[in-house]
Amino acid sequence: NATWKDRLHGGTAPESITGAQSYDGFASVYNTRQNVAYVGANDGFLHGFRAGAYDETGKNFVKDNAAKPNDGHEVLAYMPRSVLSRIHTTETSKDLSNSQYGHNYYHDSTPGYGDLFYQNSWHTWLVSGLGAGGNTIYAIDVTDPNYSLLNASSHVKGEWSYKAGDPLWKYLGNTYGKPEIIRLHNGQWGAVFGNGWCSATDQANGNCKMTDTGEAGIYLMLVDPSSGAITFKFLNTSKGSVANPNGIGEVTPVDLDKDNIVDYIYAGDIQGNVWRFDVTGNSVADWEAQAPKNVFTTAGTQPITTKININIDNDKRVMLNFGTGKRNLGYIFFTFFKAL
Repeated sequence: NATWKDRLHGGTAPESITGAQSYDGFASVYNTRQNVAYVGANDGFLHGFRAGAYDETGKNFVKDNAAKPNDGHEVLAYMPRSVLSRIHTTETSKDLSNSQYGHNYYHDSTPGYGDLFYQNSWHTWLVSGLGAGGNTIYAIDVTDPNYSLLNASSHVKGEWSYKAGDPLWKYLGNTYGKPEIIRLHNGQWGAVFGNGWCSATDQANGNCKMTDTGEAGIYLMLVDPSSGAITFKFLNTSKGSVANPNGIGEVTPVDLDKDNIVDYIYAGDIQGNVWRFDVTGNSVADWEAQAPKNVFTTAGTQPITTKININIDNDKRVMLNFGTGKRNLGYIFFTFFKAL
């Protein structure tokens, strides 16, 4: 806990207040918990499969653990509401219950996960979109993977989807990128993810609706340190239009001074721009006041939908490494660029 900046939240970081659970204490309890492999599938579910456990150090895998087996047994199956509303339709090729079902995307994204702090204790959350399966994001508390039919729904923290005309959710397209759990300078934990995009083909398949504005940006999910309540902010690049829609898939948070607090967030968009979002300020208003900086544009506006990898040298110079390309019928074709 000594790594958290004490200047946060009026001089005391939430993780450092009297009575707060230390991260070491959290790890000592959960290092030995049941491992679970989570994966989205085109049956519409997020599936969780048992995958063994580690010892007290959290480093050594325990073979043949009878209490926490490595047998692939399913412990969780969660279907978002937005998927549930689409799996049964009069269009036979997209109706999962019809013998003539062909194919449609329903849950086609990699979940993100990580530890975060609120209400004086640490938690592990899974946050995921649906990829080509829809313009939805959801969060599940996976701290304790001992799910049961009686308590499984209590683990779901929320689900949010595109909504026409809504000042916040009108920007949300198909959520292709993996959300990242982050710590921010205002004293809050949360997650960040790109707003995605919706193609005309995806809209025709019923998997999303074209966004109201076509602009690219990132969403910040903010978790209140006291109540655990979730709020969102959208940081807009103002790049894109309904006629020429844009969007962001993957995001890369960067901590330059190694204090476990994110300073900048980098992301590429489907119009070939690389953006830097400045979140070094101590408030949401500070972040909103800092317009995203366009640091690079590819030749011919080749789309950037892969994750930007970061290298930082001893002088804190940041090297961005990324490929270009956009998903087409389930595949991504790409070339490589470097930008300093």
